[in-house]
Amino acid sequence: MNTSRIVAYVQIFTIVALSCLFFAQTANALSVIATVPVSFGPAAVTSDSAKGEVFVANFFDNTVSVIDDTTNTVTATIPVGSGPIGITYDSGKAEIFVTNFFDNTVSVIDDTTNTVTATIPVGSSPRGIAYDSGKAEIFVSNSADNTVSVIDDTTNTVTATIPVGSAPLGIAYDSGKGEVFVANNNAGTVSVIDDTANTVVATIPSGVSSSPFGIAYDSAMNEMFVANNNDNTVSVIDDTTNTVTATIPVGSAPVGIGFDSAMNEMFVANNNDNTVSVIDDTTNTVTATIPVGSGSYAVVYDIAMHEIFISNQNDNTVSVITNPVTPGRSGHTPSSTVAGHDVTMYHPPSLGNDYYHHYPDGLRIQSNDVTGGVGFNEKSFEITKYGSTISQQVLQIGQSANFTFKIYDERGPDTISHVGMYVHFKGDVIVTNSDMSVVWDKHDGITVTDSEKFFSNVRVSEHHDDNFAYVSIKFTPTKTMPDSSILMRMWDDKHASIDLPIWGAIIIVDPNAPVPVKEVPSNQYGDCNTLVSLLDSDGYQKPAILYKIKSGSDLSSAVNVYWVYDKGAEKLVMVETFQDGTIIGDTAFNLVKKSAEPTLTDHAYVYIPVQNNRQNSVQEKIMMHQEEMKAEKILESMHVNLLHATSNSSIIQ
Repeated sequence: MNTSRIVAYVQIFTIVALSCLFFAQTANALSVIATVPVSFGPAAVTSDSAKGEVFVANFFDNTVSVIDDTTNTVTATIPVGSGPIGITYDSGKAEIFVTNFFDNTVSVIDDTTNTVTATIPVGSSPRGIAYDSGKAEIFVSNSADNTVSVIDDTTNTVTATIPVGSAPLGIAYDSGKGEVFVANNNAGTVSVIDDTANTVVATIPSGVSSSPFGIAYDSAMNEMFVANNNDNTVSVIDDTTNTVTATIPVGSAPVGIGFDSAMNEMFVANNNDNTVSVIDDTTNTVTATIPVGSGSYAVVYDIAMHEIFISNQNDNTVSVITNPVTPGRSGHTPSSTVAGHDVTMYHPPSLGNDYYHHYPDGLRIQSNDVTGGVGFNEKSFEITKYGSTISQQVLQIGQSANFTFKIYDERGPDTISHVGMYVHFKGDVIVTNSDMSVVWDKHDGITVTDSEKFFSNVRVSEHHDDNFAYVSIKFTPTKTMPDSSILMRMWDDKHASIDLPIWGAIIIVDPNAPVPVKEVPSNQYGDCNTLVSLLDSDGYQKPAILYKIKSGSDLSSAVNVYWVYDKGAEKLVMVETFQDGTIIGDTAFNLVKKSAEPTLTDHAYVYIPVQNNRQNSVQEKIMMHQEEMKAEKILESMHVNLLHATSNSSIIQ
């Protein structure tokens, strides 16, 4: 068999295999995987990404149902005002805001207690509601008096009332422009509100046909999609020119609309024919029609589960649609080579860890000193490989911190769509083990998950130059945190993504707490022995590092060593400083409890392996030698770091 024939066979086999893969994916994609019974007359839905829950406003029942997005079951039902119809999630406050149509109010729900914490009077017959993550404000469309109310989410008061078109219904926040778009149902227009001035800056009439209803922002294309209820279409608005660029036929009586930011698709609830239309935002064509429940009404995308939740107002259910292509993969195979689909593999974003594009400042950490706002913790770090290790940075309670991530993507900086920072892991360094995270998404804005309240005043900003995107996460630490790595999850508009760990990155300390700090002066071992005795009396094993480093002289004559013993966190931190007190760095060690000493009456005694029998001097020497070998490796690493630090004593870590 000649070479050309072999090549031809290989090409044919590849095309067939990829085609089978495509059709297999298509067969499994976009199917209803669950139908969740809720209360009477489900209307709007919203996703609480921090809690992994979906909240459903039940119009005729005056309640809100809470759905666990893992089990797809209702876990709580919350009484609210009369005729709840609109709902949105405030990620900055971890609260749910609900419009009550009949009593002209907005209910505020705490997503931890699932109770109403405030009721805010607004305009007449409030319908749509949207969270403006850039301004920390809630925008409410009042359908009977043709206005939009602006609510400050800190004070829960109305700070502005903006006249718009006739019968405003759907409302959506454009995070790229800092604008709010309002669908005026009777007027057949869309009003554009500047969220800084709180004034209408444009009114878009052309192409927005009969009765615009729902509206959603496409962060990937910087476009607004408007469901036109009476003529069975969706209009596409360019948010730069504020003009309609396309009109797409969909099902009968489209009402709700939502954006899948991972797959760049719009989902449209067609109320009369009980279906959902799926629109590809690149081609502006319908690629799928999915049967759901009766009277499909509202749509929300659950970013954590990569599922779409549809409320069905006639049969009091919520349909759950899954799409098997999830964010978190290293490439995207969505249109050009096989069966009309692009099979190009794209490189994920990087912080300098891309093989061909190294740079020395992928991460910059800034913080303030408690004594007067002087930067004590300001340094750039080189992230040149997957799983980089940086010297641990000490943050202090009450002092603002700023983490800036410099992100490279091979197709340009404006492609970056999603950046998440995850810390404080319970187990392995993976997203699902983190209970503190800050996520910026082009479409969904800012999402903060912080069940233990480590951070406050969280703000995120993004900008880019010709080469890099810069995402800055600013916050104020509010409680101590044991040493933690950072996991960065990033993806671009082609869904090429990466989970990038940065080991041993931060620790949060309380500068005002009376922490027991033990200084070990050079060549004096008395205090070190006191520390060891204290650890022993508290039931901890002697850490490996204390077998080798007992004072600063074990590192350098120019160095002091301080020991911070945190019994509550079960940590021992070694802080290295120059003689003038300038911090060089620190290293944290986990403390391990000693095993209980067996007694002669302990019936399990014979089953206990003799691992540390103090009467066995040979075994004790072997164990001590093993610990010394561990400490030697740590010491070698420290000498390398110390040599670098002493060559530039102005650097403070």
